[in-house]
Amino acid sequence: MSGVLVKAGDDILSGIKTEAMIQPDREYSRPGFRVTWIEWDSDFRKGGLQIEDLIVEVDGKTLESFLQPGKMGTGIGQPNESMYWEKISAKAGQPIWLKVMRGEQTLEVTAKLHPDYFYYDNKGRPALGPGGPPRLTPGEPFTEWSMWYERLVWKLSYLLDGAWDWRSINNRKELQEHEDHKTRIEYLLKTYPGPFADTVMSDWTAVRKALLGKVADKVDLEYREFGAKRAESVKQEAGRAWSEFHKEYAPDFIPTFPVVDVNKRESVVGKLVELPWITMREIVSDLGKSYAVVGSASDGFYIVPLSNPDIYRFYETMHRYQTQVNPRLGERYQYVGRILDEPRMITFQGRAITGLSIQVVAARAGQEELFVDLMKPNQEGKFEFAGEMLISQFNILSPVNDALPSEVVEAMIRAIKFADEKLWKSLFAASRVMILDNGHAIYDPSSNPSNSALSFAWEYSRKYIMSEVYDARVSRIGPVRRILLKDESKGLPDADEVYVFVDHYGLFENEYRSFVNMNVNRRWSLQRLNNGPWKITSVDHL
Repeated sequence: MSGVLVKAGDDILSGIKTEAMIQPDREYSRPGFRVTWIEWDSDFRKGGLQIEDLIVEVDGKTLESFLQPGKMGTGIGQPNESMYWEKISAKAGQPIWLKVMRGEQTLEVTAKLHPDYFYYDNKGRPALGPGGPPRLTPGEPFTEWSMWYERLVWKLSYLLDGAWDWRSINNRKELQEHEDHKTRIEYLLKTYPGPFADTVMSDWTAVRKALLGKVADKVDLEYREFGAKRAESVKQEAGRAWSEFHKEYAPDFIPTFPVVDVNKRESVVGKLVELPWITMREIVSDLGKSYAVVGSASDGFYIVPLSNPDIYRFYETMHRYQTQVNPRLGERYQYVGRILDEPRMITFQGRAITGLSIQVVAARAGQEELFVDLMKPNQEGKFEFAGEMLISQFNILSPVNDALPSEVVEAMIRAIKFADEKLWKSLFAASRVMILDNGHAIYDPSSNPSNSALSFAWEYSRKYIMSEVYDARVSRIGPVRRILLKDESKGLPDADEVYVFVDHYGLFENEYRSFVNMNVNRRWSLQRLNNGPWKITSVDHL
C-alpha cells in the first residue's frame, strides 16, 4: 500500500457532528440538530456552516421524524447517519442543502457528502491525514497522535460550542492548558505539512483567540474613584461620630484596665469601657456560643457575648456598609461596652477564665472607617453607620417602563458600580414564568426572590466590581421569545423572555480583557408580562 495516501470506504458521511435538541433550547425557537463540530475534511467547512448552527431542514425536509426518542441516531451528524444516506441512495459527491438557524437569522448552506476516508502516510501506516501524522509514531518526540487529536477535538468542540454563554468555564485557565498544545502543533506543521496540519493550526488559533477574550481600549473607572471618595467621606464621618460619642458619654467611661475583680463589680456595673482592637484570633466558641475575649491573666478579662441581638444589629449594619462602601472591610473590631452584672466563666486558650460580661453599645471596624452607635436607632428602629445618610443622597436614574432589555441590564450594572441597592432590587421581577424540561411553561405570579438570595447576590456583585471585575458591558441580546400565551379564563398573561449576555473585563498583562469563570454571571434572563416593562428573572451576582 506504500504510496496510497487516501482510500475511500463504503459509508457516506456529511463530516459534521451534531447534538439533537428535541425541545427549543438556548436561544433557538424550534428543535433541530445543533452543530458541535465540523471534521477537518468535511466539505461543509467550505460551505460556510458554523459550530452552534441549528440544522432544521435537510434537502427541504423537516427533521421531526428524527427528533423523537430512539429515532435520533440516523439524523444528520449523528453516529449512524450513514444508514440514512444509504437508505435514500445518496452518493459520494452529492450536494445536500441545509436550512440552519444562526441566532435570529435563517440561512441556507450547501455542501457535498463524502465517503468515509482512510488516510495513510508515505510508509503505508494508518494516518490522520494524507501523508501523516501516523496514528502511532514510536521513536518520535510525539508518539500517540490519534488519541491526542481525539482529545483535542473534544476540547475544541466544547469551547467553541457556546462555552462562554452556556457552560461553566474559566477562560484564563483554559487558555493556559490550550497553550500546551502549541509545541506539538508546530512539530506537526514542520514534520507532516499538508491540509490536515494547516486545519489543526487554524482551529487551535481560532480557539486561542476566543479564549483570550475581547480587548477594551478604555475602561471608565469613575465608579471606583467615586467609591474611594465616598469611602473617605464615610471614614471622616466615622471619626467625627466616634469623638462625639466619647464626648456625650464621657462621665460614664472608666479606665479599661486593670479589670475590676468580678466579686467587686458593683462599683462598675452600668459603666462604659472602650475595649482595644481585636481580630478573629480573640473570638472563641464555647458551648455552642461565640464570645470575644479581651484582656490577659494579669489585667483580667472582658467577655463579649456575640450571640445576642445587639451584635446582630451591628453585623447587619456592617454588612450594609460593605455592600455600599467597602466590600473588603478588614476583620478588625473595637467595641464599647456597658458592664453587666453578669460575670461569665468560659474556656479560653485551653483553660477556664472568669471575666466581666459587657453589652456592646457602639462598635468600630476596619481601619477606623466604620462606626455604629447602637444606642440611637433611626425612625425605623434600625441602626445606621456614620455617614450613611450622606451617601444615600446619590441615586442612579431608573430605566423607563419601555426600556430595552439591554438598558435594564445596563442600569443594573450602574447600580452595582455606584452602590444603589434600592434601584438594583427594583430591577428584579416579582413574578416569573418557568420553562420545564418538556417545554411547558408555568406562571408563578408570586415568585418573589428571597431576601437572602438578593442579599447574597448584591454582596458578591459589589465585591467583584470593586476587585477582579473592572468593567461589565452588555455584549449581545438574544431573540425575544413568546413563552406563554394569554388566557384570561386561567389568569395567564402573555409572557416574553430574552437573554442578555454581559462581558466582564479584568486586568491581564496590563490589558483590560473580557473573561469568564465561576465567579461571574454572563447570561441574564429577562421577562415581561403583557408587553410591560422588562424585569430580570435570574437572581445572581454580577
